[in-house]
Amino acid sequence: MEKEKVLVLQLKAGNEVAFKQLFVKHYQKVFYFAFNYLKVKEDAEEIVHDVFVQVWNNKHKLNEDLSFEGFVRTIARNLIYNQFKKKDYHQLYLNYIQAHETHICFNTEEQIEYNELKQLTQEAIEKLSPRKREIFNLSRTEGLSHQEIADSLGISIRTVKDQMTKALNDIRQYLTTHTHVPHSFILIFLMIF
Repeated sequence: MEKEKVLVLQLKAGNEVAFKQLFVKHYQKVFYFAFNYLKVKEDAEEIVHDVFVQVWNNKHKLNEDLSFEGFVRTIARNLIYNQFKKKDYHQLYLNYIQAHETHICFNTEEQIEYNELKQLTQEAIEKLSPRKREIFNLSRTEGLSHQEIADSLGISIRTVKDQMTKALNDIRQYLTTHTHVPHSFILIFLMIF
């Protein structure tokens, strides 16, 4: 335990070697903790990644007198909870859309705005860099998971996530600057899209 305390102190000082040693020591524990709840290997790996990104970003807040394992478990638990919440809301939204799909009708103005956003979205996708566009299309058109995209393109899953985030931000920015449609309608459109 004394050795871990030294590693935590070194990590607080920005020592990357200490960070790697703590990562190696706790990787499996965090992975199995997450996997126990999520039941999907890729989701558990994503939690581990996010946990240690938070550890690095908040290293100055570490308390070497407290359990490092407890610290990473707490972060993991919060991330897992947030993921469940996000999935629940997403599923509820999809269920609502499916249940009301036949009853959804736009008034003329909304239909025009919707069609405008569809056209602008296609323009925004075409303006993405080739790599972002390829990853975006594999995700949204082909329905591939981040892991499947990473495997097929021979890149890291982190690169896929970063490129998807940037692509969605670029598309949202393009829509915001090229239309008079209210922002709330753009957000709803992007959720459906």
